[in-house]
Amino acid sequence: MTGELTERVINGQLDLATLLRNETRAGVRSTPMFRENLHVISPASFGLPSRVRLADVGALRLLLPSTRHTLRALYDAVFRQAEITPAIVAEIDSVSMIKAAVVAGIGATINPLSSWTEELEAGLVRSSRATDFPMQLNFWLSCSPAPATAASDAVCAVLEQIVIDVAPPGRSTAG
Repeated sequence: MTGELTERVINGQLDLATLLRNETRAGVRSTPMFRENLHVISPASFGLPSRVRLADVGALRLLLPSTRHTLRALYDAVFRQAEITPAIVAEIDSVSMIKAAVVAGIGATINPLSSWTEELEAGLVRSSRATDFPMQLNFWLSCSPAPATAASDAVCAVLEQIVIDVAPPGRSTAG
């Protein structure tokens, strides 16, 4: 999870990580990579249209990560701003378990499409976009401030340059 990766980058246990927030503590260098739209991923049996209102999402049986997860803070903020109390039926921090539960028809979740390519192509799940409260996930390349090796410094520098050249700040992925 982002929180664990963040602490490992800060403590020098990891030289770099892709995080879901701009980490600025303890001298961590963070470079924005890209934004990805978040979608409601539901079992095909739910029959949701490709565009839904957030109130409709809140009424679904939702499978969301626990409150210690960065994504959950984003979801909670959006629902709070819209003054909607979502119907969360389970808190699951494992991506594979959320996928299995959605495919089994237990509930829907909110995720980037890139996490569901195979399931979408197989017709096991459907994707819907909340039109009145669109959500996006920001990805950051974060490099540790810990005493670095020449190799880790070089890798961070190259990746930061690639991010700048290929995915300038503010660029969103399709979806």
